[in-house]
Amino acid sequence: MPLRGLAVLLLLGGMVYALLSGNWGVGAIAFGLGAAVLGLDRLRGTQSRPERAIGWCLCYAVRSSWWTL
Repeated sequence: MPLRGLAVLLLLGGMVYALLSGNWGVGAIAFGLGAAVLGLDRLRGTQSRPERAIGWCLCYAVRSSWWTL
């Protein structure tokens, strides 16, 4: 549960920060870190194979998007 809470804070905090400050770069980085943390949480606490695949996809998507920056 602590990782999921951190993921929610980063996902929502990134969006709110970007909207309020106008700094979309930092907001996107926070949002991306939230997606990575959510993916790690899905990998760590899964019981079934499809849930584990969702975690891997989230982590891979964030990693591949950072290469384009």
